[in-house]
Amino acid sequence: MIYGAYGYSAELILEQAVKRSMKPVLAGRNQTKLQATARKFGLDFRVFDLQDRTVIAEQLRGIDLMLNCAGPFTHTINPLLTACLYEGCHYLDITGEIEALEFAYKQAREAEDRDCVVLPGIGFDVVPTDCVALHLKERHPDSQYLTLAFATDVEQSRGTWKSTLEALPKGGRVRQNRVIVSVPHAFKTRKIDFGDGPKLCVTIPWGDVSSAYVTTSIPNIEVYIATNGAVVFSMRLLRYFGWLLQIPGMLPLLKKLVDFTVTGPRESSRSARVVHVFGEVVDEDHRSHSHVITTPDTYTLTAHTAIEAVARVLHSPPPGGVYTPASAFGSAFIHEVVAMMAGPR
Repeated sequence: MIYGAYGYSAELILEQAVKRSMKPVLAGRNQTKLQATARKFGLDFRVFDLQDRTVIAEQLRGIDLMLNCAGPFTHTINPLLTACLYEGCHYLDITGEIEALEFAYKQAREAEDRDCVVLPGIGFDVVPTDCVALHLKERHPDSQYLTLAFATDVEQSRGTWKSTLEALPKGGRVRQNRVIVSVPHAFKTRKIDFGDGPKLCVTIPWGDVSSAYVTTSIPNIEVYIATNGAVVFSMRLLRYFGWLLQIPGMLPLLKKLVDFTVTGPRESSRSARVVHVFGEVVDEDHRSHSHVITTPDTYTLTAHTAIEAVARVLHSPPPGGVYTPASAFGSAFIHEVVAMMAGPR
């Protein structure tokens, strides 16, 4: 089952699912959008919201795996994951939201008891950075500091914008001495070379602040995005004016504005862009070691990593428990998916 099946990323995932002869049941709360998507792909659908967990559990009967594509995931992961564990159904999603990931990781004991695979963050949000983090940890096991960063100019979808808006009032986040701590927006800047010269980068509260620690146990983690001085200045203004986002009704208003103004990148835009992902660790002797990879654009990659993860969990699942992408499939997972996307040579 794919919940939130009519979103931008979900439709890209569906395209890959159909190409691989999968026939997921589509689900969501908007009957009009869901019916249109089901008709487009020739699939069955079920309409239900997430208010009543008994209803969710009933809808999950007969389902082996749930792929949650409905963000912001801080609103959807609790009822869906809880129902999946109750019904003994594997749970996967494409979140990159720290709170959602932290909630998932706290369900480890129940996931083991129910023999369920819980695997959040199987999209661009987490997969490539998680694999880079594990690659570095495997080669430098005494690492104490981990820096992850990425550079891309792909425009965002509605779902990504809404998740970003949800996170803005919470400020920045980094991991220090094993603990996630709140920091001001644009907490740090630094220059990072992704292979074509140094770029200005700024810290963001990316999901790896949560997931990379689960994968590597490295106690200090920061995540950066390549940007420019104007964006850094705007982010720092949020330190003083971010309270405006907490005015009742402000976030719902901004989300409605997103619905009217954002559509998501076109295929031509996605195919013309790549993403550079950087990782760096510092070991106990204060020596740094870095690694850089290049992937297709974020949304195209998400479609392929998500459906490959679904296929692997359905056909040869790891033991019941909570996983990150790299802990489930290894540090080479990102390279395996990119190679599949490239096809035979």
